[in-house]
Amino acid sequence: MLIDILYLLLIISLLLFLMWASVYTISLIISWFRGAPYVSTRTNDLTRIIDTIKLQKNAYFLELGCGDGRVLRYAAQMYGVVGEGIDINPVVLLKARLLTSLRKIKQVQFIRKDVRKADFSKADYIYIFLFPKLVETLKNKLLYDTKKNVTIIAHGFQIPYLRKYQDQVVEGNKFKTFIYKMTSR
Repeated sequence: MLIDILYLLLIISLLLFLMWASVYTISLIISWFRGAPYVSTRTNDLTRIIDTIKLQKNAYFLELGCGDGRVLRYAAQMYGVVGEGIDINPVVLLKARLLTSLRKIKQVQFIRKDVRKADFSKADYIYIFLFPKLVETLKNKLLYDTKKNVTIIAHGFQIPYLRKYQDQVVEGNKFKTFIYKMTSR
């Protein structure tokens, strides 16, 4: 009898795991096709990037394609920024919210939304780790719907239409990060 119960629990556990793995895999595939696959910024790159920028306390930080929210969480914990992470993948957003709650970070939130529909106007800093094709669709928003002096941090890919605003390049282990200061337009 006990062996039957243990066997049943094992089968149920396996089925639950397979269901979770299926949902997770489907969410990753959907993210990939929408132009923002979940690829997290490496921790040592993250600290180098954010520490280079010298974020201001209470500045508004917008993370586009935030995934698990590690960039925004780090910026909030270390520099006291407030902000918002946006992603279309509900599974990684759940992870972002859980980790943020466990670390008791109150000044950030994570929203499920297409980044093309996000409000860029409040941001002092915008962090982008998206495919170039998707970033191209953000051209008008980045050029015209942002504050003067916004800093745009593009991890992984240079943004050709922002080249004249490029302030610095941060070398990473796998990717370069391009920092743009939108001082004059």
